[in-house]
Amino acid sequence: MARPWPVMTDTKREDELKRIPAQSGRSDLPPGKLRSISMDEIDSLQVDRNGRLYWDGKPVEVSRRLTFWQSVGAFIVGTFVVIGSVGSFLQGWTAYHDLACRMGWYSFAVTCVPM
Repeated sequence: MARPWPVMTDTKREDELKRIPAQSGRSDLPPGKLRSISMDEIDSLQVDRNGRLYWDGKPVEVSRRLTFWQSVGAFIVGTFVVIGSVGSFLQGWTAYHDLACRMGWYSFAVTCVPM
């Protein structure tokens, strides 16, 4: 039965190691020039008790920050979400108040207008 994934033999691994030498935390290489780490290098990868990732004892830093315009857009979207939720609450409260007045149920804080 054929395997659905390619099998890496020792000769292929040796060829890959010759083509792309082992490196210690270098990330300045363009895509396509990188390779997976070998079993010999796996000891360089560590995790502390708080879940922080380390390579060769140095912390792996991942920074994802929004640009100025992304922050402005997020603020605008958040503002309209709050406005929409307040409007939705008021519409639901008004519908309940109208139904409560017609059915003679208790209505909150506002008296019913006689019809």
